[in-house]
Amino acid sequence: MANVNIVSRFCFFAIALSSPSVNAATPTSFISNVSVGVAARQDNIDWSIKGTTVNVLSELKWKKLNTPQIHIATNLNLPKALFLSLQMAGGDISSGSNEDTDYNGNNRTLPFLRSESKGDGRLTDIEVTLGQSLSFLNNTLIIKPKIGFFRYNQNLTMSDGYQVIPNYGSIFGLNNSYDMQWQGVLLGVDVSKKITNNCLISFGFEYGRADYTAQANWNLRKEFMHPLSFRHMANASGISLNVAADYKINNKIKWQFFLKNKKWQTQEGVDETYFTNNTIAAYPLNKVSWHSALLGVTFVYLL
Repeated sequence: MANVNIVSRFCFFAIALSSPSVNAATPTSFISNVSVGVAARQDNIDWSIKGTTVNVLSELKWKKLNTPQIHIATNLNLPKALFLSLQMAGGDISSGSNEDTDYNGNNRTLPFLRSESKGDGRLTDIEVTLGQSLSFLNNTLIIKPKIGFFRYNQNLTMSDGYQVIPNYGSIFGLNNSYDMQWQGVLLGVDVSKKITNNCLISFGFEYGRADYTAQANWNLRKEFMHPLSFRHMANASGISLNVAADYKINNKIKWQFFLKNKKWQTQEGVDETYFTNNTIAAYPLNKVSWHSALLGVTFVYLL
């Protein structure tokens, strides 16, 4: 499902980055820095499918998924002021909720089934980016165009359920899982301005294209297969905005405070549902929306 034209453009951009530049900053060592940080993250996720007679048959919403995350990263210097950045982040969801609603009418009308539950699980991000450092204004302004590959995973669960419509009360034994993966390529730029000798402010923008896949296990639905009850497939795109402030303690240590915001959405896709009678039903997947915001601090060791 990957877009070949997008990948080819990224490859062309990678070749362009490797060309000589008189304004490129010169690296002083192979590994420029390693960093370890923590962040507070909040995610909101929703998706819905169409029915045969309604445009929204079933909709799932995960709200305010709060996750304390650990961040690990390193930057490698390459010839011609190129750099390779490796970043990993992950954490267990500490709190959040889920709402699952089925409708008999178009445009989310005539709800006939609704449940609320605890949203839990684990989130992980992996990014590998290649870029080039271009310096201007006596090295006080640095622009870093970059390309990269990423994989974002949200392994979500639903437990401690309560049925609201009809009001039947607690749902005993609920242990649903929904494992999401966004995998693709990104194109971005970071712009940094030195404020003082010890302080640097950075702004970043990324645009990405991804293949979206998800697998679910609805453990209490006896008509569904287990552990694979249904899966989703779609093409997706998204943007990321971030701002960071670096404060250098000495020649080897600096602190970085950062804020990052991601918004992703799929196009219409496919829902394949697997039944115990060995049949498969295909439903249109309306879209999947994901919004993530995080605030963190990183300890950076300069090499």
